[in-house]
Amino acid sequence: MNKSIFNSFYHYLIDTYQQLQAQGQLTPFSWPAALLTHKQHAFEKFNEQGFPSTKQEDWKYTNLAAPLQQIYQFPVVSPAYPDLKAEVQRLTIPHLQAYRIVLLNGRFEPSLSDQLPESMGWHTDADALHHYYAEEYFASLADVTQVPLVWLNTAFVPGFHLLHIRETVDRPIHVMHLYATQQPAFIPERLLLVAEEGVQVQITESFHQLTDAPTFINYVAEQFLKEKVAMDVYLINQLHAQAAFFHHSEIYLHSQSTFHHLNCCFPEAHFIRNNINARLQGSQSEANLWGIYLGNQQQLIDNHTIVDHQMPSCNSNEWYKGLLQEKSTGVFNGKIFVEKGAQQTNAFQKNNTILLSQEATIHAKPQLEIFADDVKCSHGSTVGQMQEDALFYLRTRGLSERTAKQLLLEAFAFDIVSKAQNQAMEDHIMQLIRDHLDLSAAILPQSASPAHVRKT
Repeated sequence: MNKSIFNSFYHYLIDTYQQLQAQGQLTPFSWPAALLTHKQHAFEKFNEQGFPSTKQEDWKYTNLAAPLQQIYQFPVVSPAYPDLKAEVQRLTIPHLQAYRIVLLNGRFEPSLSDQLPESMGWHTDADALHHYYAEEYFASLADVTQVPLVWLNTAFVPGFHLLHIRETVDRPIHVMHLYATQQPAFIPERLLLVAEEGVQVQITESFHQLTDAPTFINYVAEQFLKEKVAMDVYLINQLHAQAAFFHHSEIYLHSQSTFHHLNCCFPEAHFIRNNINARLQGSQSEANLWGIYLGNQQQLIDNHTIVDHQMPSCNSNEWYKGLLQEKSTGVFNGKIFVEKGAQQTNAFQKNNTILLSQEATIHAKPQLEIFADDVKCSHGSTVGQMQEDALFYLRTRGLSERTAKQLLLEAFAFDIVSKAQNQAMEDHIMQLIRDHLDLSAAILPQSASPAHVRKT
């Protein structure tokens, strides 16, 4: 239990829960009794456990004290933001030609969203709560992981969105998360996604802040892939410096399903924690987790992943890369579990990080736990600086030091970005990387000094 260092915000949440509940703020729609039970249980667990501290292994290098010094207010009333349509247009991914679903402060904005095809259903508010999949899946995937910030989400989220993909979708889906608040705000969001048998779909989730007010975003996604599903998910985090972002995705894969996940974190948001857990619950399923993260200033970017092989003849690949500069800190903790009976498993994991300043830090912890004997598993982690030999070679070809450094960093990132299954997404992500590198002090013509490395 760890309440003392977050005394103000913790007590605000606990003290206002009953009041918000009595006022209907936590249940503005008619919640079914079974789902209310989940909310009450989650509140009791969060009340008991409090926020995680650095004394807990999974939070050893991720201190919540700084982002939670602020007292965030709940609930948030969406302001009348000027030119919202123009912002949506500006943030639309070039050439993607996707169905747009726009959320503002966690609330669905139908006037800004596209009409969806009959092959998929987007359910929100009371419609989602009373959908036949709500009782079956809500809180049954993520909450069992015993993560306090997931309990916080379940207890306080006023409603959730349900994306039901019944048939293969003819073009990608883009869920655009926009945040525009005028005061410090706590915004819990929840997505339940169910893909029926044989579906093929690509989904992009992008996160954008339109104001400078401190915002604590608590986003939980539960994704259930039935047999023979092929799903690609792109996560693009472009939040501002005043954002603290906690994200937890729980993905269940059934037989012969394939899941590709590309997680991209960009500079500015001062606190990012991603929990991405893939559970291979059917034979011949495959999970591929790719990630690229760029950190600057005093930013913290923490990626915790789990790939849980529960059935035989499954494959997984994981590769995360980081570029850290100034006083930024990266954390990579990747776990592969091979359960008893999950024979003929192929599981590979790799993490590479380039430290671009003396004060940048990376904590890398790849892990394997294997309880079967007929498997092929490996993991590895490297940390270093820009290769001087490669830089010298490019300089001898007439390139300036700045251009040579930028090319090397882009090539380092492209290994991950090239995993995208969509050319428009690949081009968009690479352009974002180029934009940040072009503004970065890391590519100025000066050599990086030795940096802090933590490998555990």
